Amino acid sequence: MKHVLITGSSGFIGSALVKRLLQRGHELSLVSRDRRRLGVYGSQGARTIEADLGNRISLNAIDTGPNPIDAVVHLAASVSYFGRDFALHRVNVLGSYHLLQWAIQRGVRQYLFASSIEAMGTRGDPDPAGEEDCTPPVSSYGRSKLDAEHALLSVQNGNVNLLILRLGNIYGPGSSFLIPFLADVLRRQRGSFRYLPLVLNQVFQLLYIDDLVETLVSVIEQGGGKGTYILAGKEMLTLEELLNLTAERLRIAYAMPSVRKWLPSVLRVRTELAALAGIADFPAFLMAGENRGPRRTYRIDKAIRDLGFAPRTSPAEGIRLMLEGRDAAPEGAVP
Repeated sequence: MKHVLITGSSGFIGSALVKRLLQRGHELSLVSRDRRRLGVYGSQGARTIEADLGNRISLNAIDTGPNPIDAVVHLAASVSYFGRDFALHRVNVLGSYHLLQWAIQRGVRQYLFASSIEAMGTRGDPDPAGEEDCTPPVSSYGRSKLDAEHALLSVQNGNVNLLILRLGNIYGPGSSFLIPFLADVLRRQRGSFRYLPLVLNQVFQLLYIDDLVETLVSVIEQGGGKGTYILAGKEMLTLEELLNLTAERLRIAYAMPSVRKWLPSVLRVRTELAALAGIADFPAFLMAGENRGPRRTYRIDKAIRDLGFAPRTSPAEGIRLMLEGRDAAPEGAVP
């Protein structure tokens, strides 16, 4: 049995991970800025702790009980895609840095940091990117994740095994990423539906939540790996292919709208205004970095080799499970 400290445990990934670790009998200490969000876990045997990771004094006051922490899983983050740099830096960079310092001081041997493929930017190159194939991020969120990676690498020492996990396209019941957006625009066939012809060539590697959680649990229990890893899905599908899978599951027929000559310019301006306003809906997310190419495809062979990473859920099956597990999110839900 391991004693694991987890941040972000009330979020989509965190709640799934906590559930699985509790099922396997591990001791959990869960950290949140608002302890009330963790109430359900206290009744299930987890220790709930209120702390602000951006504040060292608050962090140093954490009481995790008599048993030492074996592993830290840092999932908490601000995911505001075009958010303000200062706010993102405080949460995503300083919070991650302070938590690793805290872990080193307490002899924690394993630190798993949830970074993002957004730290790698986008490309026009058709070949999938590896861990070293980075371009500048296209969003303030991506920059904050890359800055956090650099901050953690600057402070790590040989006593803690730091794993930087660049997560990509995680979805499943309870997530607002991509599939609920596609389901909603298919049902309504208006609003953002008119923009779809402009972004149908965007490529995604969807990773189902259960496949990610099984990998995280395996790493926590068995150790292994060191450095940076991409955790994304095995299949590379265009937005058009995902739209068709979603329409087939919903039994909705659709005809792609025609593209007016002025529409690309409108969408580019719309994306620029969204970035200035610090707001990102899904069309803006898709258009970010379009000048460099729409590619978000990745090699996952390093994670397969070192971590035993094994995505098993096909996009078709994952979409079925997701649409059966929840209603579609409102149009424009941020991924």
